[in-house]
Amino acid sequence: MEMHSAVHSGTLHDVSDSSQENAFIRRIQKWFDEVETCYRPEVRWWLAEGFHTDKTLRKNIREIAQSGFGAAEFLAMPEPGVDSAVYGWGSEEWASDTRLIIEEATRLGLGFSLTSGANWANANLPDTYVWEGQRFGPDSKAAAKELDVATIMLHAGEAYSGVLPLPAKVSPKKSDVHGTAVGYQEQLFQAVVAARVLRPREGCGPGYAQGAGTGILDISSLTDLTGCVVQEEDCYILSWTAPKDDEYALFVYWMHGTGQTASPSVDTNYTINYIDRYGVEAMMDYWEENIFTEDLKEIIRKNGRGEIYMDSLELLTYGAGGIFWGYHITDEFQRRKGYDIIRYLPMLTTDTVRVTSGKAKQYDYIASDPAGNALAKKVRMDYCSVISDLYLENVLKPLQKWLHSLHMTLRAEPSYGMPYEISTPARYLDDVETESFAQAADIDLYRGMLGSANM
Repeated sequence: MEMHSAVHSGTLHDVSDSSQENAFIRRIQKWFDEVETCYRPEVRWWLAEGFHTDKTLRKNIREIAQSGFGAAEFLAMPEPGVDSAVYGWGSEEWASDTRLIIEEATRLGLGFSLTSGANWANANLPDTYVWEGQRFGPDSKAAAKELDVATIMLHAGEAYSGVLPLPAKVSPKKSDVHGTAVGYQEQLFQAVVAARVLRPREGCGPGYAQGAGTGILDISSLTDLTGCVVQEEDCYILSWTAPKDDEYALFVYWMHGTGQTASPSVDTNYTINYIDRYGVEAMMDYWEENIFTEDLKEIIRKNGRGEIYMDSLELLTYGAGGIFWGYHITDEFQRRKGYDIIRYLPMLTTDTVRVTSGKAKQYDYIASDPAGNALAKKVRMDYCSVISDLYLENVLKPLQKWLHSLHMTLRAEPSYGMPYEISTPARYLDDVETESFAQAADIDLYRGMLGSANM
């Protein structure tokens, strides 16, 4: 059989022709020699506290531009022996440095990125800031909230009549680079739920012992007793008698600030509320009142390439409940899922108080049968779905809208490693970012975080 080559039907050109080759090389070199600034790689610039003057800041910005970078993300980092009250995030010196960097970057045609708080783990604000007449702190409506729980164990037929107990208060403690849990005073009563306990948690006997590990409940016995509670001044009083068929527990739920902090800061920086709208409203108000002067806003709009960057979302809880909460979450859950979440709270709380610890989530209680555990799983998924929606609608969406009004954008690492969904946040992000350090070789994590950016 005779074979014919397709090249016989056309004309072959001599690709080694030196003039054509040189012209191609010159064209490519021209493209890469003249890459517009907006397409150049950007640099993370960790500013050392107190080790800069206006002169050195301008010098460093020139060096960033001369090195071929297109933008700089700058972040306040601590240095030993330097007073954060003078130089830390939120100080007058930090605000002055921020304005200078934005002005100089704009003059040189560079973009800029501002982190959403001190350090990188979340958006946070200093307690030197007064929002809606109250100094910002764990008790502020704009600060991060968690659901905590106190447990009352009752024998079969035993009556309880009295003031509902508060959870054991979290003592100030050092966690890690993210800061310390401190400071909340206000504990807001949320609900009380009764349940038949088939196997108590370890160490959970008579009295108010919270216990550890995982217990077993009869999920059909869950009863919301919140409507039976009587409030007298600051006390919440309940009278209730357990059925005679088995041991029962009363789970008393309270909301308080997480108290999560971040440093270095002019004073104590607390994490904002990621469930309710109050957190991002306070954040925007803070920037408008303290950083973005009217003159600076004009410079920012002229620049057109400014952004706020939200790094990996690392929210912590410290109390016995181990889950995030908010002022309107029960109403939002009812509206979105069509049923009341309160009754099922004993199936939601967890023994992993550090949400980002990387440990497998261990629920306080499971059900006694497969159908009950399937129901519990559905409620847990519904809870995660609702707080994911609230994160999008109450944090990312209004923040992005505000930034767009300033000709700025929102860049963030979506909520991996958290009880939030990780794909849908891209809907309200202008730039989606991941980090290979955390994702390692888990390809599905990259797909989840970045795939939605192309949908």
